Amino acid sequence: MNIIGEEHIIHSRVNRIRLWAQGYSIKELRNLQLKDADISKVLKWKETGTRPYGSVVAASSPETRHYWLYWSSLEVRDGLLMKRCYGAKESGNLQFIVPRSIREEIMKQMHNAVLSGHLGQRKTLKKLQQNFYWFENVQQTKNRIASPMHRREI
Repeated sequence: MNIIGEEHIIHSRVNRIRLWAQGYSIKELRNLQLKDADISKVLKWKETGTRPYGSVVAASSPETRHYWLYWSSLEVRDGLLMKRCYGAKESGNLQFIVPRSIREEIMKQMHNAVLSGHLGQRKTLKKLQQNFYWFENVQQTKNRIASPMHRREI
């Protein structure tokens, strides 16, 4: 694919995040990433092009180390930290790295999507992973859907 086509896909993905992020601007999403202790470290490293090694990484949290392992898949687009997905079906998709402060909101929106109905675990995860990514997202989503609190929300 040529560069123009690639950029169109990238902006399309960021526009999908804008559509989801009811009331969040790109600037607000960036600020949320910068306020997240784990994501902000990696975002700053990517922006400077400096990949740390050794004691800096070892002293970091498991979540920061997880993102560090995906270094070559991470990109900064419109100031947002994104992960390029290389799965069989999603090859090349960009996923927004979700700050801890809005993960619950995203899981709830993906699970209770108005146009999709009330989705189960598998479909919720598939829908979520089309555009979003975070450390331990699969387990957190499964736990949320299976929780007694979630059942009361239905």
